[in-house]
Amino acid sequence: MLLKLRDLRDSLPTQPNGRLTDLCALGCLAMVPLALLAHQLLPPKYFFDSITLQSIATGQYAPLNDTSFLNVGQLYRALGLARSVFAAGVFGLVLAMLGLWASLRRARGRLTLGAVFLVVVYVGLASVYLSQFSKDVWVLPVMLVVLLAPGGWRGDLLVVVAGLLYAVFLRQYWFLVLGLWLALRLLMRWRTDRRLVLLTVVVFTVVATTVAPLMFGAPLQSERTTVNLDRSGSADAVTAIAPVSLGSGPVADSAENLVTLAQFVVPTPLAAQASPLYLGYLVLIACIWLCFGIAVLGPRDGLLCRHAHAPPDDRAIRCAMLAIAFLTTQSYFEPDYGSYLKHLSPVLPLVITAALGWTGSPLLRPSRPGPLWSGRTPSAVRPRAAGLQGGLTRRSERAARAD
Repeated sequence: MLLKLRDLRDSLPTQPNGRLTDLCALGCLAMVPLALLAHQLLPPKYFFDSITLQSIATGQYAPLNDTSFLNVGQLYRALGLARSVFAAGVFGLVLAMLGLWASLRRARGRLTLGAVFLVVVYVGLASVYLSQFSKDVWVLPVMLVVLLAPGGWRGDLLVVVAGLLYAVFLRQYWFLVLGLWLALRLLMRWRTDRRLVLLTVVVFTVVATTVAPLMFGAPLQSERTTVNLDRSGSADAVTAIAPVSLGSGPVADSAENLVTLAQFVVPTPLAAQASPLYLGYLVLIACIWLCFGIAVLGPRDGLLCRHAHAPPDDRAIRCAMLAIAFLTTQSYFEPDYGSYLKHLSPVLPLVITAALGWTGSPLLRPSRPGPLWSGRTPSAVRPRAAGLQGGLTRRSERAARAD
């Protein structure tokens, strides 16, 4: 796979201005045949939610206790897409393509394997999960607001409005996502520090775990436990996320949630399945967050490194903090790793922007020799630059003597 990614990387030409136009165009074009293949080759379990949503959109089924499914079905009906899986798939793919374009529009440089990997993963997941009737398709308009909103507090206000609308009508756990994101944004405006991000995630998890039983009468992770109990023994529960038992009480529950969060970054429980498919999922998820970690949390050239060559990029930090907030919140509720990948697919444009969409990203090599964003002259260029300068000086002196 690494060899194929390397061949793909080397075959893509770099634009004179460093834009990744060819990668974006190739990714958008690849979504169409991949989506057609997915609908033909994948087993029916990948489309159960799509069938349910279409039946709701056509009025054949009305869920009693799940308003999010009902609202999504009504949205598809209002757009006139209820009776056509093809039209719904085209709608989702168009939004996915816009997400890819928005995530790469500010990226400049030459490709690395990490950059190609993130785009390939997004294209593959979008072709499967966003080319059908899906609640996750409606995350993409929120992502487009995040990616295209201007920097500063005005852009953040647009993000809050879009996130609140999604939380009210579709998924209520987005209130938690927005809460953690706002906390991270405020802290990053005060001080850009990767250690502060990690500390905030830990404190937020402890507070949410402690407060949830007092407010709702049930542990924070009870939703996941309930879902997995209802489908125990079924084929869909193969990758079910089983909480690590560390005891009872707020301290033990907080530690369990933090361990689960770590397993969302590196899903080691999938190794117990002894299946090439699930081992592939393990490597895939771990590599996504490895690329994100190198680009955002890297100690030398990361986005949040105060000693990086370029000043912090506000829009990239906005995307990075929302990706971290989403990952943290998903670790509280996600029932299985299959659902985790599905729900992660529309959020990957944030990961791509946080990893590639800023000057000096370690996942993009400079399009010209040397780190031009740092204002330093590359060592390989210095002798030539010195020679040119000396030549200009001697010419000036000869011209002065001639006068």
